[in-house]
Amino acid sequence: MSDLPAAPAADPSPLTGSGFASPTEVPSHLDAAALARALEAGRPTGTWSLLDVDGVRCPRVQAGAGPELLCVHGLGHDAWDWAQLFVRCTMVARLTAYDLPGFGLSTKPARRWDLGLLVRSLLAAARALPTPPVVVASSLGGHVALLAALHEPALFSHLLLGAPGGLVEVPAPMQAMLRAYYSVDAIAQRSEAEIVGNSRRIFASPGLLVDDALAARKLAVRRSSEARAFALPFAGVVDDVFHHVVLERLSSLRVPCTFVVGERDVVVPPDAVAAAARQHHARFVALPGVGHCPHLEVPDRFAELVRDVLVQGGRHVSG
Repeated sequence: MSDLPAAPAADPSPLTGSGFASPTEVPSHLDAAALARALEAGRPTGTWSLLDVDGVRCPRVQAGAGPELLCVHGLGHDAWDWAQLFVRCTMVARLTAYDLPGFGLSTKPARRWDLGLLVRSLLAAARALPTPPVVVASSLGGHVALLAALHEPALFSHLLLGAPGGLVEVPAPMQAMLRAYYSVDAIAQRSEAEIVGNSRRIFASPGLLVDDALAARKLAVRRSSEARAFALPFAGVVDDVFHHVVLERLSSLRVPCTFVVGERDVVVPPDAVAAAARQHHARFVALPGVGHCPHLEVPDRFAELVRDVLVQGGRHVSG
């Protein structure tokens, strides 16, 4: 959508100073014990800096050498999602991951959050790289990547999208239900048991360490004195997704794509992802026994798909 990145592009240069939580620091607004449990499960290691997007400071980590790989997480997740990909791909690529504005350890001023801000963050992150990156994105991050690539395709060499959102029209009754579920009050009042349960439902395989890591990070937010501020991005972004469906626009997308989905995904229908791949004449990969987060549930298989794209130099990969 050309109207999404309406604000002027922010300076993408690394920043230092107050407002940034380094990997060894615990922000004052997070519960230290809950965050420590998340840290035990791993996070990306590399050089940390800040990306400034419309005045929002977003932690960014980079590591490795080779072609550029830019990682974009999903709703309620953060850059730590990509720890396993960093381990598997830094010998063949230079990886960058960052917290989308409003999520993870980014700053969260009181404001309305929307998809435009997230799209501008991805455009800024891509402009900061020396060459157009392969974008690896999950869920909401996939929707952001598609919108960014439709707006400025020259910035990207390939999109590898795990269960991207925003592909299909959501019926009005479902929209109303989701707006209520993701309202600021609903999120701020949600019980810890529900937070943990919702976190685990996106995985097809129970008992994964990443289950507990993600749940611990969300509980740290829940116990925060700034819990309502953390709820704002969910409420604004989820509502905005309904107005920016991209399926019918994919035939005009000038960036090659690979679409990946778990066959047991309970968030994004696998059929919708398959339809998106057909619309764009792109490679489609369905992973058996996998839920909504293939990069977390089957990291070895997912890393193979990433390396396939890198070997092809970002061009279309047949499949």
